[in-house]
Amino acid sequence: LLFLFPHIIAISHAAQVCQNLDFSSRGDGTYMCIENAPQTGVSFWQLWLAVFPACWLWGSGTAAGEIPPYLLTRAARLAGESNGEFEDLEGEGDLEVVRQMKKWMIDVIEKYGFMAILLLAAWPNAAFDLCGMACGHFLMPFWTFFGATYIGKALIKVQ
Repeated sequence: LLFLFPHIIAISHAAQVCQNLDFSSRGDGTYMCIENAPQTGVSFWQLWLAVFPACWLWGSGTAAGEIPPYLLTRAARLAGESNGEFEDLEGEGDLEVVRQMKKWMIDVIEKYGFMAILLLAAWPNAAFDLCGMACGHFLMPFWTFFGATYIGKALIKVQ
């Protein structure tokens, strides 16, 4: 986010000032108009195509970042170790509303699987690591988890 949104704003601003997409978004002269370039105007779709690669890479990276919690929890479950996050649902550590949200998320993931992960990944939420942990804990197949996460983060959320 610290790179992506300023990058999108800079490209949008340069496209508006230059009235074209003939400028560099890397290196020296970044976002500077090229002299004598025709001012053809920029359509929404041209601008969307100009920023999509960076957005797609950001979404792909965030999807890949969800793999470690999934793998660690899956490995712990296969080794027969207990998971403190799931045990905390009955504990006293969290506020009641937080505990209820965790329980809801786990119940939804267990019941709806792929579609639940896809929707949770596409919706901005800070607790998505818990989603990955729940999927690992319930021994969801890796490609089901990662496929839904990738589609939700790299293809839907970036739009």
